[in-house]
Amino acid sequence: MKLFPVHSTDCLNCKLVPRYIPWEVISPYEEQAQKNHSQSLKRLAERGGLGIQEMYHVMTGQKLYPLVTFDIAFPFVLNAVAKYLFEVGRGVYQ
Repeated sequence: MKLFPVHSTDCLNCKLVPRYIPWEVISPYEEQAQKNHSQSLKRLAERGGLGIQEMYHVMTGQKLYPLVTFDIAFPFVLNAVAKYLFEVGRGVYQ
């Protein structure tokens, strides 16, 4: 499984944040990542990935600023990962 790196800038929650998410969770949002960061997902991954809040904005089609809080972004991203893994288990992605 190809992985996309997650960096944590919220040190109060560092232990909660996964270090990687499946690439397939973020890849459908390539266009928004390009709009928000002027870089491809591949380039962002090479540079250390995105933070949870940045991922939220990319995955919801929103501009990067104003940045949502960690409390909003974290459950959203984890839910997207859980949904993807559930669908993989059901054989939706093969």
